[in-house]
Amino acid sequence: MTAKTLIFNFDGTGSEPRDAEQFSSAHFKEDASITNILKLHLLFGGALNNEPHTPFANQLSFYYQGIGTQGSRFKRLLNQSFAPRGDDVASILNRAINDFNSYYQVGDRVLLTGFSRGAALARRFAKCLEPLLSTDVYLCVFDTVASIGLSKVTKATRGAEHVIFENYTLATNITTALHCVALDEKRRAFEPTLINYAPHVHEIWFAGAHSDVGGGYYRDGLADICLRYALEWLIEQPLQLHLLTSAQIDYSILLPSEHNALIAQDDMTITPDPLALSHQQNYFWFNPLFKLIDRECCVLVDNEQSDLTPLVHQSVAERINRLTSYRPESLKSLKYQVLYS
Repeated sequence: MTAKTLIFNFDGTGSEPRDAEQFSSAHFKEDASITNILKLHLLFGGALNNEPHTPFANQLSFYYQGIGTQGSRFKRLLNQSFAPRGDDVASILNRAINDFNSYYQVGDRVLLTGFSRGAALARRFAKCLEPLLSTDVYLCVFDTVASIGLSKVTKATRGAEHVIFENYTLATNITTALHCVALDEKRRAFEPTLINYAPHVHEIWFAGAHSDVGGGYYRDGLADICLRYALEWLIEQPLQLHLLTSAQIDYSILLPSEHNALIAQDDMTITPDPLALSHQQNYFWFNPLFKLIDRECCVLVDNEQSDLTPLVHQSVAERINRLTSYRPESLKSLKYQVLYS
């Protein structure tokens, strides 16, 4: 029997297909769209009717809406703010495990993608699979934020308190991993959960805030840089991936009939732009957790900052050279390596 590729896509906190609607309750158009995770799922041939649909014989793609997108308004707010372990976190992981048990056969390859807390879920899911799968797991995640609850985020803890998993080392079954990290996110509650250095780990810093890496805005030129890079990286892996173009996707089957016009080809068009809008957000709350701080651009070794040189994507250098107002504080006086691709 021919081996399959099973793809599990974990969306970011509060992210779901309806984000493509782009209109607020007052009918004003918003700068909102779907994330890179949902885009990947659709490019992999996935649908959104809770059934494993695929145009490819040996590839199945599964999609899980972000934490805080199910249930009542109060429940959504609770999960988006605190992400209690026993609620959406457990529910999403259990659904993914059930899908794995239903479709995995010996010899199949597994790809995990995720953004924000969804990236943390992808990393946690790999750990859950360790007793079942010892190798052939590939990871592609965007700006992991693993903290749940209102953690006391400090430079010392770097998000290690109250996290979906316990450390910065990947599961042993992961063959290779890509982690795209936002250089310019400043919200303290969005401290990135980096990955300990290893030869099979590729951690790269990109310009922009949290959702300028993982996507979620209609003006997504920066996020498209990350998406394009991730796709090129994935194609190089021995996953035998099949991809649709934005024109080949059958948008009529993506959602139930009353919603099938939400996602259209313009949501799926990839147009990288190093000079695109960066979506910085500010907090004005009294809670010190929400103050703004510059991220520490670094490489972790044994859960601590090391002297290793971080990799910064070439689009950051291009943005610095062409945009006089862009001078990222996280790179100030820092020795780093520019990755040309």
